[in-house]
Amino acid sequence: MSSSGLRPLPLLLVLLLSACSSAATGPSPSVEPSVVASAAPVSSPAASALEGVWHTGVVTQDDMRAVLHDAGFPEAVQPFFAFWKPAESNVFTLRISGGQWACYWSKDGGVAVDEDSGRYTISGDTVSITHNDEGTDVRRWSVNGDTLTIAYVSDTFDSPVPHGEEIFQRVLYMSSSWTRGAP
Repeated sequence: MSSSGLRPLPLLLVLLLSACSSAATGPSPSVEPSVVASAAPVSSPAASALEGVWHTGVVTQDDMRAVLHDAGFPEAVQPFFAFWKPAESNVFTLRISGGQWACYWSKDGGVAVDEDSGRYTISGDTVSITHNDEGTDVRRWSVNGDTLTIAYVSDTFDSPVPHGEEIFQRVLYMSSSWTRGAP
């Protein structure tokens, strides 16, 4: 099918037959050959409210500690900080578009580094992010105006540390709300 939504071969045949008929017998006073083509515009499904660019404000180490304490992981604070080395001033940017999920982390105003990316699928108020062959994260999300809230649901990662992926996901996505647009 062509981009106009019309099938090119039948339309061409109608035009050729009309032209041949008119040339052989002359125009008929009562019947004018005509072709009326109307095609409904083709549109893609509406994008999800989740899709777009989102960013946090400044996320401090205290914000990260609080989210881990609130989730029942106070013992995870020190190992998380030792491994990920968060700055006192952290900003996260999330780009969700065309099936690609990418979360960037900027520490103390430095260059934003891709810390969490993969292919995503949205189903209602949940989103699943598949990271190559490593595993899948499932998150619940909601948008209120220009504010996105993300909550951890589950993951399929085989972590050597109990709840390792959950701890990482909670710090990245739940230490702050997200605002639509570039920072």
